[in-house]
This record gives sequence, C-alpha cells and structure tokens, in this order.
Amino acid sequence: MGNGKPATQVLFEDPKLQQELVHSALAAVTAIHGEETRAEALAALAPNLPPELVPDAFAAAQAISDETAHATALTALAPHLPTVLLSEAFAADRR
Repeated sequence: MGNGKPATQVLFEDPKLQQELVHSALAAVTAIHGEETRAEALAALAPNLPPELVPDAFAAAQAISDETAHATALTALAPHLPTVLLSEAFAADRR
C-alpha cells in the first residue's frame, strides 16, 4: 500500500469500508449451515458489530437450536445487546 501499514489495517481505518466489510461478514456468518461453526463465527464477529447490525446478529443467534452453540453466540453478543434485546434473550432462555 506504500504507507508501511498492512493492508488489513488500512482497510479498517476507513469507516465506510469497515462497515461494508462487517455487513458482508455478518451475511456470510448467517449463511453458515453448521450451528457450532455459525455460533463461533458470530462470537468472533460480535465485538466488531456496529449497533445497527446487533439485532441481525441476535436474530441469527436466536435461530441456533443447539443449546451449547446458542449459548456461545449469546454470551458473546450479550455485552453488545441493547436492553430490550438483552431482556428478550433472558426471557427466551427461561422458556
């Protein structure tokens, strides 16, 4: 890139490009068929999600039927959930 920075660092310095990459990553994660793999990918992506994508990630986590994988995804997402979704997660867990 000519500035001495790794390409990945340069990509994530551009907010618009970063947002596009995270949108694409979430779409790819939700298309993963294996629930354990999908949960692990959601967990890895969670800290990088902008607030507007958290509800989509939460919906993807809620769609996971395997209890362990479901817990993995929700545990990673919990610190990023708005109060209403956090309440929904707790309510669903009690059912």
